[in-house]
Amino acid sequence: MKATRSPPKTSAHREVSSERSHSSYDALRFLRTTNKWDKDFLPPICPSRFSNHNDFESSLQEFYYEVVDIMPDYVDHVRKACRVIFDDVVPRLRKNRFGIVLNDPIFCDTFFENLQVVHIQRINILIPITIRPVEKERLEKIGYIYLRIPGAVNDEELSRYDPWGFMRSRKDRQYLSPGVLVQLVHSLVDDALREPYPLQHFTLEPLDLDHEGSVIRIRHEELMFTICLSFGVKIKKTDPYFITKPFTLDDYFQSKRAWRVSYIEAEMKCLKVLHRADHFRHAQAIKIFLALVKLNRIFSVLNEDIIKALMVYICDDDLTNRNWNRRRCNEIFWSLFDLLYV
Repeated sequence: MKATRSPPKTSAHREVSSERSHSSYDALRFLRTTNKWDKDFLPPICPSRFSNHNDFESSLQEFYYEVVDIMPDYVDHVRKACRVIFDDVVPRLRKNRFGIVLNDPIFCDTFFENLQVVHIQRINILIPITIRPVEKERLEKIGYIYLRIPGAVNDEELSRYDPWGFMRSRKDRQYLSPGVLVQLVHSLVDDALREPYPLQHFTLEPLDLDHEGSVIRIRHEELMFTICLSFGVKIKKTDPYFITKPFTLDDYFQSKRAWRVSYIEAEMKCLKVLHRADHFRHAQAIKIFLALVKLNRIFSVLNEDIIKALMVYICDDDLTNRNWNRRRCNEIFWSLFDLLYV
């Protein structure tokens, strides 16, 4: 029986592989070839991306077996992590057993396009989330809370809090609490990392109300990140986001520099898969995961595991039988590849 081994971390592997002339990572990263792909793993060739390379086949096989041919404990770890993404995160975002449906136009159309990150020591995620009034009663029964739009009394004020025009006909519409997103993050951390961080570890900071709208901050001290949910406010690409209430007394945070919000639109553009019923769940899952993995480098080992598993998954021929667009699969594959090796 083989000895149990876990996959190497990317950074550590790069240091070792730098001494070899033809490592799997370097070869696959800089390959330019017209040879045929390994049918079991990689997608059809894109000639514009490759040229000839002598060690193409051996490098490909080395990479393939590193991902697939490993001991059951690691395989189980990867599968569990992927199951969280595919079978837990997406159903909670779309619909769960309680009948919660988060499919508002504002949510579907702007969730990924407005995902914003402030690249500082603590990660901040700003996500506009709304809730349909018809679902308010259902959510209240299972303990969710709501926040009203502050001071929205006429169309002029309402337009400031609702730039998408979704609430114009319902001035009394209310916003969903951060409970849903907290549950998602908790599920990801708890199940995939197998180290439970109880929900009480997520500290809900005092509500910050100002003339621009309300911002809810949830911080997790152990994992060192903060989730910020911006309600009714659309932050433009050119607007800086100021950290007004840092939870650590650090000069790095208290500097007067305006931290510009950076975007991950490059990755998202590669993953805008057509919303067909046969593959909508998995397409959304991959996009959600890529957003999360780009934001939080703390999960470095887990990220590498899941990314590699997704690379294998996206190359499965069964996806084509389920009406996946093969060209989109290729784009997703290379977006995943770039997360690891670029």
